[in-house]
Amino acid sequence: MAVTRHPLLASAALLLGALFWGALVPMMWTLLQVYDVWFLGMLRYVVALPLLLLFALLWARPGLHRPLPWFRSAQLAVPMAVFAVLFNVGIGNSHPVTASIVLMCGPLVYTLTGRIMTAAPLPRGFGVAIGLTILGGIVVVLGNRAASGQGFGLQGGEPLLVAAQTVWGWYSIRAQQWLGNRGQLVLSLLPTAVATVYLAAIWLALLALGVVALPQRMPSTQEILFLLWSGVTGVALAVVLWNYGVSRLALPVASLHNNAIPVFSALAATAIGVVPSWQQLFGGAIVLSGVAYLQIRQLLVLRATRRHDVAASIR
Repeated sequence: MAVTRHPLLASAALLLGALFWGALVPMMWTLLQVYDVWFLGMLRYVVALPLLLLFALLWARPGLHRPLPWFRSAQLAVPMAVFAVLFNVGIGNSHPVTASIVLMCGPLVYTLTGRIMTAAPLPRGFGVAIGLTILGGIVVVLGNRAASGQGFGLQGGEPLLVAAQTVWGWYSIRAQQWLGNRGQLVLSLLPTAVATVYLAAIWLALLALGVVALPQRMPSTQEILFLLWSGVTGVALAVVLWNYGVSRLALPVASLHNNAIPVFSALAATAIGVVPSWQQLFGGAIVLSGVAYLQIRQLLVLRATRRHDVAASIR
């Protein structure tokens, strides 16, 4: 894999996205007391869509002037919507500890998906980095005091989480191949717009069938703020940052940063009075060391490449 010219910027974008997704976890728990997972999933995309459109109009207007690739966008929206469905159902039918560990192994799923779809070589040091991030993520999960006494167990939703990660990996690669020339803002906007329609259609169908019901009460001010956060940062900003990171570092390397999500979740929980355990902090340090190790390796390769180019130009 070619080393990007901006590995630290891409890594920072991915870690910021992981921060947004991680901080979302305790908020989602609160919101799920009011909304069912289907309505909440649709509502988050509805909140995110105007912000993505504003971003595109402000900073990516040229990408909107040409005829828009709605057919490709509709294709990419399918895995986005399928991911949301598989993830919601998988989480709802999995043991919390087991589900977290399955998600920690996401880089392995993304790496296999990327290898099958692109056959791109992995950077040197990737094996060490992926081992550290998975180990650190598992330590963080097992260090969760609330879940430490719950034990383990398979409840049927775990394969859906693996399928969700595979689908998201497919989307991440195809999005760059099909819409990468439009820029990351337009690339993020168009599939999200169509996915919003898909998710709304799914929720309306479930409502008509009586599977779900309308919310029984109006949300509180805190819940409204959490909903805005979940759409603005958890969808709009996080998807743009994810797509940007994938475009610069490729899917396997980008996926390593997602193992920082439980680290940020543990830190975000301190805002509601849950102090992280020493195991969670230690596991977080292991995760970040894996990311830092790979970044240092890439920077060394980049420096060596530049020296070689300078020497070649002198000759």
